[in-house]
Amino acid sequence: MGWFTNKFEKFRKLPPRPMFMHVLSKFVFGVGLGVLLVFYLPNFNWQLLGWLLITLSIIIAIPSIRIILKKK
Repeated sequence: MGWFTNKFEKFRKLPPRPMFMHVLSKFVFGVGLGVLLVFYLPNFNWQLLGWLLITLSIIIAIPSIRIILKKK
């Protein structure tokens, strides 16, 4: 098996809570990216909100990423 297959299997074996947090972080990242795309709208700091959401998604994903990427 290759590296990607091993990591995918580790992801599939995650307990429900870390898997939920991982999926939630991806969702928040997508929302943050979407907000960044409209940062040019006036009267609101969309750019700051986008970066805050992306940062939040990375922080939320840290536990599941550590489980997936750690060596045996």
